[in-house]
Amino acid sequence: MWMFAKRLVLVGMLVTLSPRTDLVSEEERVALDGVGFHVELGVLDAAAGSIRAAVQEQDGRELGELPGAAEEYGEDVLATAMSEFCEHWSSAIDGLVSDGEEMAEALAASAASYREADAAAVEVLRQDPAVDAVDG
Repeated sequence: MWMFAKRLVLVGMLVTLSPRTDLVSEEERVALDGVGFHVELGVLDAAAGSIRAAVQEQDGRELGELPGAAEEYGEDVLATAMSEFCEHWSSAIDGLVSDGEEMAEALAASAASYREADAAAVEVLRQDPAVDAVDG
């Protein structure tokens, strides 16, 4: 549980920090610049992949199974408290898993959108737009 939360925090920091050259290989280091933004597509992809890995590691683990049989505690109050604790945190982890899945999807979709916009811009500029103005 804590490892999953730590990974999400680290990935969040990765996305908000200045560009890190050690996160992606040289061939994956594609940067797009525009008015008011700078995006490194490899960093978006790496962040999405890291979040997906953390989610997959945690998904399917249930804390509800952790407490065991009530008889093992000796006291009903203790067994109930442990069961309620595990149920609460199991629900919280499910929420984090869901949020992580959404974050990974959003990062991957953002990278895809930037790639599509870049490809469209490349198509527009296949020929120098000033050629007709100079020759004309």
